[in-house]
Amino acid sequence: MIQIEAFKEDVWQAVWSHAKAIFVPMLIVGTMMTVILMAVVSSMSDSQFVRDFQEQVESMDPDSYEDILELQQWMMEYMQSADLGAIFGFFLLIYIVVLIISGYFLNAEMIISKDKILEGKTNAFSALGQAFNKNVFYVILLLIIVGLVSSIISNLIGMINPASFGLQFIASIISALITVRLLASIPARVFGGLNITDSLKFSWKNITWKRSMYVVLVCIVGLIVFGLAMLLINLLISFTGAASGPLFIIFLLLGNAFASSLFIAMLAASFFRYADVEVVTGETVTVETEISVESTTIESAAAPEEGANGSDQDSEEDKPE
Repeated sequence: MIQIEAFKEDVWQAVWSHAKAIFVPMLIVGTMMTVILMAVVSSMSDSQFVRDFQEQVESMDPDSYEDILELQQWMMEYMQSADLGAIFGFFLLIYIVVLIISGYFLNAEMIISKDKILEGKTNAFSALGQAFNKNVFYVILLLIIVGLVSSIISNLIGMINPASFGLQFIASIISALITVRLLASIPARVFGGLNITDSLKFSWKNITWKRSMYVVLVCIVGLIVFGLAMLLINLLISFTGAASGPLFIIFLLLGNAFASSLFIAMLAASFFRYADVEVVTGETVTVETEISVESTTIESAAAPEEGANGSDQDSEEDKPE
């Protein structure tokens, strides 16, 4: 329960600490997810359309504007002559399969975080086994809802003047803010056991516009730093010759695990910072969220070492995440 108290007191320090604590199991889970996704997408991408598209891309000069225009013209002609229903069904199938796999592994990552917070220890393979539960479908549904809401609002704003770069940029920012405001619904479901409606309400109530803007700014800075770091690493390992490919993949997996650890830690903080948590027995933790009429229960395999009295909710709009 010490970790929960830390989320309420110094959230960014707690996020960093929790991300480091779950890095190794996140690396294991993230590597497995990457391998499986690559295998699935690779096997499903062996279609005539993909092969034709690859041939066109390989024959073009990426720096040639004329070649780019020719590729666009080829795609338009291909779409006019091809079976659009079959193409749409093909990509829809890929999307569904990737979404299911991503939902399952995201649920496993949330379990890793929950076990570390409540029990002080976690195991990647145990989390993968526990992840086969109904929360996978709730996580997938929440991901779809969050994606649809943010994209619809973004497109509606962008349709006002499609040619305006400034308006499109504003639409992207608003879409990101809405996404952040709704993402806490995932830990509200997995950690707190709230239903879909209450999870979304909890997230929207506690992750305000100001807080979401703060998170978006932090994420933008983090992405810039991460991108520059990966460019530097790629530059350095390029001097290793034949070993540069495998080394880059290793660093890419490490970077992905680091980013995923921070992301999951931020999701955990977005829930536990604003939920009143109280140890009621040696085996369960009751979470009161002010959203659900009845308190929800997080099951813990072991008794937490210390109890936590429910901390006061943030009442000031400008209090940091």
